[in-house]
Amino acid sequence: MQQKDSKPGSHQKDDLNESSFLVFDQLQDSIADNEKLDDWEKLTERLQNPFTIMRRWLKFEIYDLEAILEAIERRDDMEKRKVAKVKQRNADMEEVR
Repeated sequence: MQQKDSKPGSHQKDDLNESSFLVFDQLQDSIADNEKLDDWEKLTERLQNPFTIMRRWLKFEIYDLEAILEAIERRDDMEKRKVAKVKQRNADMEEVR
C-alpha cells in the first residue's frame, strides 16, 4: 500500500476543485446539448414579479366587487320600476272600470 505525501488541508482543496470541475463539466455538457442553456435564457421570460401578480389579482377582485355592488343597485332600481309599473297598471285598470 503506497502512501501519498499530502498536507492536512490539501484533501479538502482537491475535493473543492473536483466538485468545481464537475459543475463546469455539467455546464459544458448542457451547452453542448443547448437544452439547459435555452432553459436558462428563457428563465427570465417565465419568472414574474409576485407583486405585479398580486396587484393584478387584487385589481380584478375589486372589479368583481364593484360589479356586484352595481348589480345590487340595478336590482333595486328594477324593483322600484316594477312597483311603479304595477301601480300604474292598477290605476289604469281602475280608470277603465
